Amino acid sequence: MEVIAHKTALNDDPSDIQVKVVERDGGVTVCAVGDSGECLPTSDVSVDFTVRVPRGVRFVARTVNGLVEANSLEADTEAHTVNGNVRVSTGGAAQVDTVNGSIVASVGKITSASKFSTVNGGITVTLSNSVAARVHAETVNGRIRTEFPLALRGAFPARHADGAIGRGGPELKIATVNGSIRLKHKKPV
Repeated sequence: MEVIAHKTALNDDPSDIQVKVVERDGGVTVCAVGDSGECLPTSDVSVDFTVRVPRGVRFVARTVNGLVEANSLEADTEAHTVNGNVRVSTGGAAQVDTVNGSIVASVGKITSASKFSTVNGGITVTLSNSVAARVHAETVNGRIRTEFPLALRGAFPARHADGAIGRGGPELKIATVNGSIRLKHKKPV
């Protein structure tokens, strides 16, 4: 694993924030640590991480304020933020959530943990052609567009979509309050 951290600040000294890599429970945690010793420093220092993980390694990213981007992964992936967009591309399954941000995800499989949710933002999910799942998608203020044969419900525009992709399979949940949802086929390379 390789970790690159870029620190910036408006007023505080970026050197006051340390980057720690800690092995725990069969995994590794990478975080920015301030004077308190906690992974959530209280300063205006911003730390952008670039993490390169070995092929096939499960990846989980969590932040409060900021973009989470995970590209060209092959294993199951999780991405969580409160204020920020999320972009994920994996040959495995994914679980993604944010509160204030959009989600763009490309996944290779669906498992029982496959869920994409936001409150304020749109969601675009691209699925490989081999994916089999039971889809439940809904938006309150937006529309749903799909390249799959799903039952669309609700006043125009459609705000609910349910149905099976492929042979059916694990449940794929997609939900937003203020945003549109789009389900796409992965185009052959």
